[in-house]
Amino acid sequence: MFSRLLSGLHRVLSACKGCITAFVKIDPQKALHRHYIFWLPVFVAGTVSLIAGITTAEFGLEHLAYPKRTMDALAYPLFILSFALPVVLAVGRFHASAQRAESIRISNSTMSFKHYFDHRDAFSEYLRQIDSSTQFMQIRVIKPFILYEVFFPNSKMTSFDTSPSNVSIELIDVFIRSLVKKAETLKSSRIDMHVVTSFFDSLGLVFEIDIKKIEEAYGQLSVDTQPAAIMVRLVYELLEHLCEFDRDNSPVAKTTVKRFKNELLFFSGNNELNNKIRFCINREISKNNPLLSATYGYNKWGIYK
Repeated sequence: MFSRLLSGLHRVLSACKGCITAFVKIDPQKALHRHYIFWLPVFVAGTVSLIAGITTAEFGLEHLAYPKRTMDALAYPLFILSFALPVVLAVGRFHASAQRAESIRISNSTMSFKHYFDHRDAFSEYLRQIDSSTQFMQIRVIKPFILYEVFFPNSKMTSFDTSPSNVSIELIDVFIRSLVKKAETLKSSRIDMHVVTSFFDSLGLVFEIDIKKIEEAYGQLSVDTQPAAIMVRLVYELLEHLCEFDRDNSPVAKTTVKRFKNELLFFSGNNELNNKIRFCINREISKNNPLLSATYGYNKWGIYK
């Protein structure tokens, strides 16, 4: 019983608090004359002055002939009514200040919006100008804004902020876990060229492998070729170049990239993955060569041997 009484009292007090807050709150989006708090002092002072005037003064037609007597009769009510003036002026100043703050907020938001897109577009252009390639393999950036979010996680449309942040390390860890999971999947499944070229698509990167150049230069990839190591090295070089885009962000960016390199050493040095990717590339070459096509076949791992 007592707990229900306290609960009901709490609800009443919460409702009263909400009503009072709504009554006295100054909203910069609303005109001044639409605020209750603006009219409250006028109403209170006006009511008190009217009551005071009625109870303390005598009015009649004879007063019209004596203006001074009329002014004397109205002096006390007008004195009471004047107390509303400083309160109304204070409310007006508070409203103007709130509107000015809102105007500054909107202006800053607009500038942040513009700076965010200008900075992001500059990053994207810088990223596309980086040459990360070998004789037969190169990186193509398909989603540059993924890497932008990694290097500048605090930068948003509503709050442009390029200050260094350890969130970058946390984000790269997420991508690393994704790549590790994908690599584990590759070990036990058949792969094709699409799987190979899109291995780093979670970072917005895909590889373009020139089969014709490999065939012209080498015939086929030799057994000591490590394509997985080459892919990791190219991605690392690309990320290393990105560290120079913003010198203020460079220390955290370099730490992030170094972590990426260290965590993916397992991938570049994994013989099983290198073999599967190499045989997958050789399989593409063999499609145009009847002799090789007849020689190569699938082994138990689903790759050509």
